[in-house]
Amino acid sequence: MLLQHRRVEAGARPDRLVALIFHVIAGVGISRRTAVRIARDLRGEGLLPDPVLVSREDLDRVVSALQLVLESRVDKGLLAKALEDAVLLDEYRSLPAPQRVVVEAVVERHRSIPAVAAELGLSPEEVRTRLNEALRGVAASAWVSP
Repeated sequence: MLLQHRRVEAGARPDRLVALIFHVIAGVGISRRTAVRIARDLRGEGLLPDPVLVSREDLDRVVSALQLVLESRVDKGLLAKALEDAVLLDEYRSLPAPQRVVVEAVVERHRSIPAVAAELGLSPEEVRTRLNEALRGVAASAWVSP
């Protein structure tokens, strides 16, 4: 379930780390009210920086903090899966638009590479390249600490 999140300013992207928190909370079955409280607590502790300037280290700190906050409340396997899903979704949303469009077409809509190439006016090789770069990038950077 995807939740709507507060935007930082008109036209800005949603706050990535708050979106990650809400995705994890939804994944483990905790209430939205609890998610809001946890996000406020983490922001108050300085763990949620300016959403436009989120670094890999910021993401790792939030994932670690969520593990600490939630590990005594929910099944560890469920929590690990929710964290992994949230990090992968964040990485997917952070892909450059040309790569994200190809991933959406091939992975989510189950379109063939030749069909996507024709639709986008690209060669099949370019579609494969964008898809491989996107998947490699997501896999390489979507690490969740144990």
